[in-house]
Amino acid sequence: MVIIAILCGVAAPFFRHWLADIELRSVSRQLQSDLMWARSKAISLNTNIVVDMHPVGDVAGCIGSGGGYTIFADNGAGGGTAGDGVKNGSEPVLKTVVFPTTGGPCLNMSTTSPAGQPVGFTSRGLPLAGLQAFPDASGNSILSSIQVASTRTTTRLSTCIRLAGSVFTQTP
Repeated sequence: MVIIAILCGVAAPFFRHWLADIELRSVSRQLQSDLMWARSKAISLNTNIVVDMHPVGDVAGCIGSGGGYTIFADNGAGGGTAGDGVKNGSEPVLKTVVFPTTGGPCLNMSTTSPAGQPVGFTSRGLPLAGLQAFPDASGNSILSSIQVASTRTTTRLSTCIRLAGSVFTQTP
């Protein structure tokens, strides 16, 4: 009985880190999947699709607010302005994701593009114009890097959009 208690005491911190890592990877995969879905929607609807990020800032900001994103068709419906990267008029919201506010994974967006430049895809499945390409740590030429982090683990993951519109996740 004593041996089991000692083993549980030693294993518990590793188990907590492992669970936090799995949660972080799950959120990152969801973001990657939603970006690929947004690209597919842009092509099928023949319109710009914007993924409006709601980051929390740095990892310390994860506590109390996990951030999230809204995916909408930037098509000018209902008096909105098509192609401006801003949801206005009655442009339809296709999906909203809000991350948990319990100190779990949160969204940090880092990009070398001009401030306020939207993330999204054109009707041809290409990234929205105006972003400046930059190399990541692996030498990939990317346009946008969205970082997912957590207060419960030191692991960080970046979901990136390449020049041709493909989406991938990597460790920065």
